Amino acid sequence: MKTRFVTGIVFGIFGVIGVGLLAGASFSFLHARDFVARAIAAQGVVTDLVRSRSSSRNSGSSSYSPVVTFETAQGQRIEFTGSLSTNPPAYRPGEQVRVLYLPDDPYAADIGGFWNQWFLSILLGGMGTVFAAVGVVPLLLFVRGARRSTWLRDQGRLIQARFQCVEQVRNVRAGGRRPYRIICQWQDPMTLKVHLFSSELIWFDPTQYIQRDQVVVRIDPRDPRIHEVDISFLPELAE
Repeated sequence: MKTRFVTGIVFGIFGVIGVGLLAGASFSFLHARDFVARAIAAQGVVTDLVRSRSSSRNSGSSSYSPVVTFETAQGQRIEFTGSLSTNPPAYRPGEQVRVLYLPDDPYAADIGGFWNQWFLSILLGGMGTVFAAVGVVPLLLFVRGARRSTWLRDQGRLIQARFQCVEQVRNVRAGGRRPYRIICQWQDPMTLKVHLFSSELIWFDPTQYIQRDQVVVRIDPRDPRIHEVDISFLPELAE
């Protein structure tokens, strides 16, 4: 139960981060859309490149932001630094560029172009989608599994299944370890069909602690494929 709780917390954290990033992407999109709708176009020229270094101590990479000068419709000369910093530089000094600026605040200006206006929205949206997929979807599955487990404990049918083996799950890995699960089988006396059951993931080898031939399993009477193997007889893993 403790493992399930911790797993739920981890998924929840990823989900919250994902939702926060998606909210930021939405805010950035609405801001950019409002800017583009209100902005006036002008012709500008790149006068310089501002170099910025990565904040990582072990990284020597740099990126460059263009410094642009333009004149407003009223003849006011404005200088600003472009919002997008790239390596290699996307612009060179002396290059003419299309500028978008707000008529009531000409210093709120940027180079006109798809990536200049929408890059932040796309970046936050992409990261938010990844975090949400990692967190929210598994969290929903986790909640669904927890509800199913509660239902089985309250209304499920208790059966005795024959212990078969302990197998290691090769396609799951966490903290350098691979989990195990208990496999057991049961023949339905009504249909004579054999059902195989597997336990939840166990983060230690439980083989030496299984001193029994029968394992309790809770099943849905309508569909034995919905089941829960009772592993409460195993010792808890020390943190």
